[in-house]
Amino acid sequence: MSSSPLRRHALEDFMRRRAATTVAHPAVTVNVQTNLDYINLRGCAGDPEFRDAVESVLQQGLPLTPNTWTKGPQSVYWLATDEWLIVAPAATGVFARLRTFAETSFSTANWQSGAFVQMRLVGDAARDVLAKGCTLDLHPQSFLAGHCAQTLLAKAGVMLAFEDNRPAFSLIVRRSFAEYVALWFAQAGKEFGINFLVDQ
Repeated sequence: MSSSPLRRHALEDFMRRRAATTVAHPAVTVNVQTNLDYINLRGCAGDPEFRDAVESVLQQGLPLTPNTWTKGPQSVYWLATDEWLIVAPAATGVFARLRTFAETSFSTANWQSGAFVQMRLVGDAARDVLAKGCTLDLHPQSFLAGHCAQTLLAKAGVMLAFEDNRPAFSLIVRRSFAEYVALWFAQAGKEFGINFLVDQ
């Protein structure tokens, strides 16, 4: 008996069902992002040795201001004082290097790549769709590039980050809520025209 193929991401079944509903001129596109590693990092933000070591591994700065994120080789999101979520391209060795450093310092690096799904919303109606289910003030003068927040979208807890003025947003959700959020987007974005794609 042959084994079933491995699932590449949590929304494969959803994407198969959506295949026949492509919109010609969508006002928003949801890109399901694959091949990413998710790492929870904890350490003392006030410790220069910790910051220098982590930033050397990441080749970018840690966000130290609440509700901000930095974009470089990875995306690094501020979660709380002394806690960050790192989203890195898969198989780059970032986790192994952080874990090696953590073993000899007062910090921890935990692998969470099976726990999350990331989607990107791009298009003129991206704010309008998000505003239907999110209480954050997403006005371009309030929620700026480099801002992020842990919030609710409908009934799902998410990390929402603003990327740029296309507008483009990144949204990270727990795997168990990923299909709920995708279905919610499909319904909320129907009036504007919404497509779903998978970034390989």
